Amino acid sequence: MNMFRFSAPVLRKGLFVAAAAGLVSLVAPAAAGADQIHANDSGPITYYHDTNFNGQYDQSWPVAYGDCRSLDKPIGHAKSAVNNSYYDAVFWSDSKCKGKSYTLRPGESTSNFGFKAHGLGG
Repeated sequence: MNMFRFSAPVLRKGLFVAAAAGLVSLVAPAAAGADQIHANDSGPITYYHDTNFNGQYDQSWPVAYGDCRSLDKPIGHAKSAVNNSYYDAVFWSDSKCKGKSYTLRPGESTSNFGFKAHGLGG
């Protein structure tokens, strides 16, 4: 005798109850990239194509120390930013995080880096 045989309605009802109770996750969590930090309650870094927080914008989670993310896609470069994370955000004039840099401390913002930033590093 199979002890684990359930009729379809019983199984569906059990899954519904388990899902409602938060016991079943039907969607797997996205795997975090090696270059990203997902700290509890840490907000994103928002960067803008133009000065004074204007133009097209994008957001990023903080980048781990020593890693670099190119800003060339989707907005090409950044000229201003807001750091809503708990970590330093270092913007670089080169997409490989070299050249001029501007560091935004947690909670800081700048309306003008003084250069076109093409990289974001930790």
